[in-house]
Amino acid sequence: MKPVFRHALKHVLRILVIFAGTALMLGGQSLYQYWYSPIKTNEQAVCANEAATGHERSTVRDVALGRHEDKTEVRLYGRISYLPSADAFYLRDGAFNVRLDVSDCRNVKIFKAAETPVFVKGAVYRQDGEPAVEVDGIGTDAPVWVHDVFGAGLYLYFGVIIAVVTAVLAFLGWLLILIGVRQPKPEMPLEKRRTRQAGNSVLAAVAAPVLWFLNPIIGFLYHGAGLYLGWKGLKSPKRTVAIVGLTLCAAGIVAVPILRIALGAAAKPAEPDFYRFLEVENFASSRSASGTLETRRYRNEKSGFSLRLPKGWTIEENAAGGPQVFFYSPKPDEVGGKPFTANINVISGPNEGKTAEELRQLLKTQLESLKGSAVVEEGAIASEDRTIGLTIGLRFPIQGVAVRNLILIAEGGGNLHVLTATALDSTWSLHEQEIRDSLATVRVKT
Repeated sequence: MKPVFRHALKHVLRILVIFAGTALMLGGQSLYQYWYSPIKTNEQAVCANEAATGHERSTVRDVALGRHEDKTEVRLYGRISYLPSADAFYLRDGAFNVRLDVSDCRNVKIFKAAETPVFVKGAVYRQDGEPAVEVDGIGTDAPVWVHDVFGAGLYLYFGVIIAVVTAVLAFLGWLLILIGVRQPKPEMPLEKRRTRQAGNSVLAAVAAPVLWFLNPIIGFLYHGAGLYLGWKGLKSPKRTVAIVGLTLCAAGIVAVPILRIALGAAAKPAEPDFYRFLEVENFASSRSASGTLETRRYRNEKSGFSLRLPKGWTIEENAAGGPQVFFYSPKPDEVGGKPFTANINVISGPNEGKTAEELRQLLKTQLESLKGSAVVEEGAIASEDRTIGLTIGLRFPIQGVAVRNLILIAEGGGNLHVLTATALDSTWSLHEQEIRDSLATVRVKT
């Protein structure tokens, strides 16, 4: 075979090898997901505040030790696990763990079967005095080595581009030789090629440690290339240079990984190159994800409930007259010159042996006895995996003005929670969607 053909064939084979290695590395996460991960690629948990950004990178340790203020938005790596006795999810990283509030997420049941590496973003808060995270988004993670394989694939991708450009130039040169425009270059003498390989072995030994910290797989490949070039260079006049290159590469393969582990680089989670936070669809309501509700939950630890309020509503705790808390619309409505502010009030207390259904029937009897009142609906509000509570809706007059309300009765932990949303009957349609969206996010302690 002519030297020019042999040279072109070598280029083609190099490109094919690099291309195959790149494709395998870039597909590493999918292969891991398919063969090893407890969660398969078609299984995803979706949270209502998925699109939130600006989370500070942190660790489970820092959150568990209380190193963040409440409402600090963080992103964490760890392994999610489910504790059946508490009906709760926890994120663990070594000896530290932190409770996760997945109230605004659906399909989290996929994490109940096995402890799974995940990436979580959310806001820190206190639950029973202990740090916890209100989850905005959650995605399946992969071990550090899978991140490294993917990163190496990205670097090799650029290697493929360079190799293709080189091959195209070589092909053009071959065409010019074929038509007689250029003369083929004489093949480099073997002795000179071996000498160059000996020198390149030392260069590889110097560059590889730096590349180890950029990506350990690329660093390892460079050390491997240095060993190969040094072995070839042993047959050159620069045998001493080749021995130096071989020695440095062999020592680097052992010493650099130990140094990385000592510095903690090997355990550092990679950035989420391939995480997918899916768009929320049909969760609570399509409007709740697009701005109807506040981003963060209101929590009342004393009464044992939480919910996401309609956007802009104000809070009045320990309100006089019975309810533990009132939530008010930003501005009052008006009918007949009389203002009325749409609101939600909450009363919580021991169930005293009553169920939610029994309390609903009691309220229905009492309210229907009022002059001019009428029950307009009865039903329930449910999330994907549980019933949040029973509802009853009424229309009745207050000082000659028709108003309408929607009452949600939720039970949990031996308590009954009664949330009553009220607005003018004439403006009910303006508030109804945000009220129903908000009540659909109610969670109570069990």
